[in-house]
Amino acid sequence: MGFFGNKIKQEQIDDVVSIIENISENDFDTQITTSGAETLTPILKALKKLQEKNRKQFAGEAFFRKEMGAILNNIINGKLDERIALETLPEGGLKTTGKEINAILDAVVAPLKVTSTYVEQIAKGDIPAPITTDYQGEYRVIRDNLNGLIKTANGLLEQTSIVIQAAAVGALDKRADASHFQGGWNQLIKGFNDAFVNVADPLKVTSNYIELIAKGDIPAAITTDYKGEYLVIRNNLNGLIQTANGLLEQTSIVIQAAAVGALD
Repeated sequence: MGFFGNKIKQEQIDDVVSIIENISENDFDTQITTSGAETLTPILKALKKLQEKNRKQFAGEAFFRKEMGAILNNIINGKLDERIALETLPEGGLKTTGKEINAILDAVVAPLKVTSTYVEQIAKGDIPAPITTDYQGEYRVIRDNLNGLIKTANGLLEQTSIVIQAAAVGALDKRADASHFQGGWNQLIKGFNDAFVNVADPLKVTSNYIELIAKGDIPAAITTDYKGEYLVIRNNLNGLIQTANGLLEQTSIVIQAAAVGALD
């Protein structure tokens, strides 16, 4: 009875309709006053409250969109520490969504940072301990691949160290075990072994020839086709062999002459 008891002017009804239309179009600049027809006062108060609520919600959504744009731009540019400022969002759905997005970013960024740190350490030769964090899905794949890289790096250091330490004490037959590695790493260790063989073999030949010459058992000249410094060593050994043979030949002449009394 109260609503219909007072006469409402058409222009007042038009104003209420205009306010509702403005609110529906996110236009919150219309000033709503509750003075006027007594019957419209509760409606105007309700509209004013709705207008203010929607104003805050719209402002929050606009800010949220701006924050999301900034976050995406930061991710594209590799800035992974930025997060949505939750304290600036209104309570309710937007803040909940902001928290969820921040949680997703944390879940994605943390493994990426671990990967970056571990790769940097390995690149510097500072091999870290295996990762023991219990990741799931693709993060576990990344973890397992990193741990595989750590194992390979430690294996390379271990095997090359074996050969280096053996060489330091003259154990020239020691080799790295390439069977522990696959692909390029396997080829690397095989190449390392081959390089060591190329150093060790001429040294062993030199040692054997010097031993024979020292015992007076003059060997034949070396005919192996060495290169570089190895060729220099070979030629020097062959020169020594030639000199030793010459000494034996000349002393033999003197000894044989003395035996038949040819003292001149």
